Amino acid sequence: MANYGMIMPYYVFAKNQGGGVKRSMSAEKKACIMIVDDTELNREILKSMLEDQYEILEAEDGLQAVGMLEKTAETVSLMLLDINMPGMDGYRVLEIMNERHWIEQIPVIIISSEQASGFVKKAYDLGATDYFQRPFDMVTVSRRVRNTILLYRKYSRDLEDTVGMLSSIFYKILKVNLTEDTHQDIKVEDGEKTSETGYSPSLSQWMKEYARLGNVYPEDREEYDAFCDLEYLRGQFAKGKKLLDIHYRRKINGEFRWVSMELIPSTEYKPGNQVVLLYIRDIHDDYLRQVEFAMRRATNSLCIVTMNLTADKIVSESSVYSSHRLSSDLEKVDDFVRSIGAFLPLQDSRQQIERSFCRENLLRQMEQGNSTVTGTGWFVLGESQPSLLRLTAEIVRNSYTEEIEAVLCMADETQKYMDTKMPELLYESTYERVGIIDTQRRRISVRAAFHDETDGWKEDPGSYDEYRFHMASDVILEKDRTEYLRNSSVENLKANLDICDRYVYTVAHVEDGEAHLKSHSYVYLDRQMGIIVAAIEDVTSLSEKDTLTGGINRGGFIRRAERILRERNGVENYALLYYNIRGFKAVNELFGVAEGDRLLRSLYQNLQKSFLKPLLTARVEADQFICLVEQKNLDFDRLSRLCQHVYSLKGKQLRINGCFGIYPIRESNISVSGMCDRARLAEQHIKDGYMKYYEIYDQKMSDAYIDKTELLSMIDSALQRKEFVVYYQPVVDAGTGKTVSAEALVRWIHPQRGIISPGVFIPALEESGRISQLDLYVAKEVLEFQTKRLQAGKVVVPVSVNLSWMDFYDTSMVEWLRREMDSEIFPEGIFRYEITETSYAAVAETQKSVLQELRERGIQLLLDDFGSGYSSFSTMRNYDFDILKLDMGFVRQIEESAKTRSIIHSIIDMSHHMNVKVIAEGAETERQVQFLREHGCDYIQGYYFYKPLSQNDFEKVLN
Repeated sequence: MANYGMIMPYYVFAKNQGGGVKRSMSAEKKACIMIVDDTELNREILKSMLEDQYEILEAEDGLQAVGMLEKTAETVSLMLLDINMPGMDGYRVLEIMNERHWIEQIPVIIISSEQASGFVKKAYDLGATDYFQRPFDMVTVSRRVRNTILLYRKYSRDLEDTVGMLSSIFYKILKVNLTEDTHQDIKVEDGEKTSETGYSPSLSQWMKEYARLGNVYPEDREEYDAFCDLEYLRGQFAKGKKLLDIHYRRKINGEFRWVSMELIPSTEYKPGNQVVLLYIRDIHDDYLRQVEFAMRRATNSLCIVTMNLTADKIVSESSVYSSHRLSSDLEKVDDFVRSIGAFLPLQDSRQQIERSFCRENLLRQMEQGNSTVTGTGWFVLGESQPSLLRLTAEIVRNSYTEEIEAVLCMADETQKYMDTKMPELLYESTYERVGIIDTQRRRISVRAAFHDETDGWKEDPGSYDEYRFHMASDVILEKDRTEYLRNSSVENLKANLDICDRYVYTVAHVEDGEAHLKSHSYVYLDRQMGIIVAAIEDVTSLSEKDTLTGGINRGGFIRRAERILRERNGVENYALLYYNIRGFKAVNELFGVAEGDRLLRSLYQNLQKSFLKPLLTARVEADQFICLVEQKNLDFDRLSRLCQHVYSLKGKQLRINGCFGIYPIRESNISVSGMCDRARLAEQHIKDGYMKYYEIYDQKMSDAYIDKTELLSMIDSALQRKEFVVYYQPVVDAGTGKTVSAEALVRWIHPQRGIISPGVFIPALEESGRISQLDLYVAKEVLEFQTKRLQAGKVVVPVSVNLSWMDFYDTSMVEWLRREMDSEIFPEGIFRYEITETSYAAVAETQKSVLQELRERGIQLLLDDFGSGYSSFSTMRNYDFDILKLDMGFVRQIEESAKTRSIIHSIIDMSHHMNVKVIAEGAETERQVQFLREHGCDYIQGYYFYKPLSQNDFEKVLN
């Protein structure tokens, strides 16, 4: 908010007293933009974007730009300045503009291809107002140019209003820089001495010279000299003083009159740059009380109105809002008060303000001896944010005219109200940013007291939706952007706050290249007005804590390790160790989870205190840890002792073995997360953790991983080009040898690599969660094959398609299954789906209804790889299916193991008692086939009869 005590820079006055640039930005004319860039093409691009709306001046280097400003500074509304130019660069141009005070009147947007934070900060320190980089985006350029020019025009109007109000009170106003010992005339009455250039060589010398020439009354000279001592003024403001004043007699138009000199910090005031405003006013008259009251209120007032209550008229009025100007039809007091009430959206507040400040009540208060009337309400003024404003009317009797007069001031109390309400609403004092959301007009502002001025947030209210999208694109981590936009919408905020008093969610922000977890909290400041307070708190440290060990987790490790490696030279001096406890589940099973947790805490402390002297240690998974160490501390002979533990409790002993995967850091362009993956990959290459306790990463370990990644990147295009080909392996009747069904298998025939083994791409798809894409592809290919044969009147047999447990959690896959099951052209039992017993258990937990629905619609379910899991018989007991497929591991041991033959016999008998058919897969010899036939196996699948066949060869078998 603008305020009258903090006057904006002098250059926005149409009237120029001190020889500075004469400007009036309120005039509606085509603004002039100066483009300074040594590359002609860049100037042409910017000119083509802007010349329809603005006058364009071009300078091909810094020296030419300075020369042009000497002649045309008063006409330039904005400069687009390249930083990197030969000769005089953009930094030097900014320095000269500061020396000649052009920077105060001409906003500068810097343009460059550089992105370094130091480069941007240096330009901002020299007074640049904004920054964008090449290549230029037309929308961005147009918007920022327009907004910057409009902002400076707004400052101009605000300042003109302020000076218009104060001109009747002060006859001299100076802008003073105590640090530089300079001053600049803002407003000076005719006849007062003015400097020729706007700034005199020395403020202190000017004040002493003025007194020496006899302009200060002799009896007041000593007090005047002491007050005007530069060190005294500097020291008082350094202590936090907000107002310094002195009353003395000064010669005005040849007569000594009492005046008041008052100094107030400017909006530009900083500890290292003490810029203040100096006001001198005549206090000789009886009107002093009203003037002093106006001065007291000027520092935070939005509107000051002088009223003659006796004559029932408005004498003068000045407001920072153009929509609230005094007009000819608002000359009466009550008319003006009603115009103020129009800005209060709540009827109760509006009626209260009109009752309190109407002419009748103000006169009554004066009669009753009350000289002050106050009232507050939520105002909506122009495009500003709803603000809690306090109205104060100071009532006096003019001793000269005997008329009753009043000065009405409107001050913004929102910040003060927030200061008192914030602890009550948000319960915390650690919020780094707090803003106000006007849900009715969908606008937001961030109050200056609650944010860091370097982060680009503005106190002026703006579009809330634009703010949200700016946050999502520039601040929020990419993976959280969708969630942030959904959570932060006005509709979602109101819906949640209508249910409970407080709404909170967390998303990740990116700051200085690091991800920080931020908590976004929302509470109603005023429910009736729809005003919400939004607060952001950094909860990264909480999110990065491992609650079991008390140390950091994987996220905290990655963020802190990245900082260490970024800040320290020579990353090759460090190594990353991945420590895995082999067979840790046995601890929980033997001793219980609580003891298992205690052991993990003990292992964590052992690593922390070990000879490795880790810079960072974190538990990244249940029983796995990771450390960042200096390579000089790696003692491979001692690692084995660190990996072996004997755990005893209540007479039970258990030997615990750990293994280290070691990644020596050799380059800094790999992310810490990637380093962790490589260290883990090295640990996974340890085949016998009882004989070897560590493995050092080398490039060969990642070849398979990289190959797998490359394969995954080619999946989509391979599916589109139908590089995946369905093969069919027949299943025969054990008694007759006739083909009665088949299993659909898939082969990847790559145009360059040839046939890629399913053993390579199937696990890769499962690990990446993309197996459903392939399963759906195969199912559609089989459906198309069966449909063509049926329509041609040819023989068809059931063909089973393998399904992963992930398929039942894939919406498109489940919908396709349901849709195709409704087809009436296929005979019952023609569709079959194979599910492993492990997948059966995973699916049945939450998707059992889908399995049941498949069977009810005539789809046969096959339990695949029976006997390969750990709970095979409980699977038979708990789940319904039609056919059991005996794992080939059993079949291949028929000839070698009598125990295996007994198990197979038992499985077949048990299945038949449950009315379940059995398919034995993997039969390759006559003795295996003969045994299966003799013991009642229903169907056999294997190379003894058929290998997987292409579609053409399979059709020949069927035909």
